[in-house]
Amino acid sequence: MMLGACNKTDSTLIIRDQQISNLVAKSESECNTIQPKFDAKTKTISYHQFGLPNNYLINTNNAFFQNTDNNTNEDIIARNSILSKIKWNELSNDQYNKIQLVVESFARQQAGNIEHSQLILTIVNDSTQTFIKKQNQRLDQKIISKIQYDQIMTDIEDTFLTILRSMYVEQKILITSSTNYRCLLTEFQNTLTEKQWEEFFSCVYNK
Repeated sequence: MMLGACNKTDSTLIIRDQQISNLVAKSESECNTIQPKFDAKTKTISYHQFGLPNNYLINTNNAFFQNTDNNTNEDIIARNSILSKIKWNELSNDQYNKIQLVVESFARQQAGNIEHSQLILTIVNDSTQTFIKKQNQRLDQKIISKIQYDQIMTDIEDTFLTILRSMYVEQKILITSSTNYRCLLTEFQNTLTEKQWEEFFSCVYNK
């Protein structure tokens, strides 16, 4: 009987760990849908939420934890994140306080990734404008022909989008974000009852 109980416990732990892995993979796939865009007219790159899905941007500055007007950017992000899948009215005070603390911790961990993401986009856009200015000077000085210039301008989009993506990889923005998110989900799992977690998991996974 004890062996059977141990096997059941091990099986449950494996399932719960796999559930977290599934939720992490779901957010990672969302990252792939957020692609940087190059504006051909302004020659600038835009990146919605700096390439980070809502679940990587949550904090406690929203209506789930504070009295807000429900129309701030933080509230919009929160309403479209895993926070909206928690049945808040069924939480005990201890559970609520624990979730608030772990979300605050997650936000602190993510602050560096968000800051680096913003900085990378600024650096790449500044580099793009500097590069264009340089090519304009080369054309004016007849160092390059108009045909060469046009080809360079055509290649700018691919060149600087590639640079942007490589910098994200180098800084491990998405990798560390996924790691932080996994820790957050683990804390949620440890805080919620088994029934609460299963309901939460189902809502998030099947969204």
